[in-house]
Amino acid sequence: MWLRLAEVYKAGYIDEKLTGYRSSESYTKFHKETALNENLYVIKKAFNRNNIISKKLINKGYANIYFWFGVAHLADNNINRACELFFKAAKNRPANPKMLIVLALSLIFPRLLKGIRNVSMKMRCLMQ
Repeated sequence: MWLRLAEVYKAGYIDEKLTGYRSSESYTKFHKETALNENLYVIKKAFNRNNIISKKLINKGYANIYFWFGVAHLADNNINRACELFFKAAKNRPANPKMLIVLALSLIFPRLLKGIRNVSMKMRCLMQ
C-alpha cells in the first residue's frame, strides 16, 4: 500500500515515532519463507508498475530483502539458508562491501558470524 501511495503522492520522512505495531516473534520465526516470498512479490509488483526505475535500484531492493532475511535465518542458526540468501544478495548487488563481507564470513566462519550477530543485537537493546 505504501509503495502505491508513494507513486502518486509526495512522501517525506519524519524522524519521530508516530505509531507502533506488535509483531509476534513466533510468526516471523516460523514463517520466514512465506514472509520472504511476500516481500519479493510486493517489491516485484511495485517495480513492474514503474518502468522508470533503474535496474541498479531494482537489484538494490532485491539485495536488501535477501540480506535481511539471511540475517534472520542466521539468528536462528540456519547457516545454510542464511548463506544462500547472502549469496543472492551479493549476486544482486556485487559492489556492496557489507554484503560481500557477510557472505565471506558466513561461508568461512559461520559460528563467528552468529556470535557477532548476538553481540550486535544485545548492543541495540542496550542503546534503546
